[in-house]
Amino acid sequence: MSEHRPTTPGDPNPQVDPEPQVDPEPQVDPNPQGAPDAVEAVWSSGTPTIAPSGGTFLAGDQWSGWKGALVMAVLKEQPALSLAGLALHAEVAARNAPVARPNPKAAAQVVGRIDDLGTLAQELPEALLQRVLAYLQQAMPERWGEVWAAVLMRAGKRLCDAITRGLIEGGQTDALT
Repeated sequence: MSEHRPTTPGDPNPQVDPEPQVDPEPQVDPNPQGAPDAVEAVWSSGTPTIAPSGGTFLAGDQWSGWKGALVMAVLKEQPALSLAGLALHAEVAARNAPVARPNPKAAAQVVGRIDDLGTLAQELPEALLQRVLAYLQQAMPERWGEVWAAVLMRAGKRLCDAITRGLIEGGQTDALT
């Protein structure tokens, strides 16, 4: 579980409950523990905050060297990486792993912070960008074509072909004009 506030650090904790008890009131204490059954944070982002929007501790043998590592999406500073984190979190959740449910509004909030969506093509490696685009298609059914079209203008040839094909197959031909 992770939570964040505008001015105090986010505090992820190992937790299976997708709806943990969190104190909703803003705190001054950098390590707020206002909920009666709260557990002490195992990590804190410090100041300035990074606004973790979701995260999980990787469990299971399939993660080999990453087993036990904390992975999270953050909402400040690097929105492209935030989208990547959200996409990967959604993939992990789709495998029925014991993680918090992905927030369907998070993608739109992060996309709204990117002035030029085409920059995603420069900020993310191609394989990760493809995962982000697939995630956005699911998370933003009414706007994914717009994002894909913006990335198309800056993508390499191989990815351009895949994006164009995806837009056509997804009925988003208007985004190509």
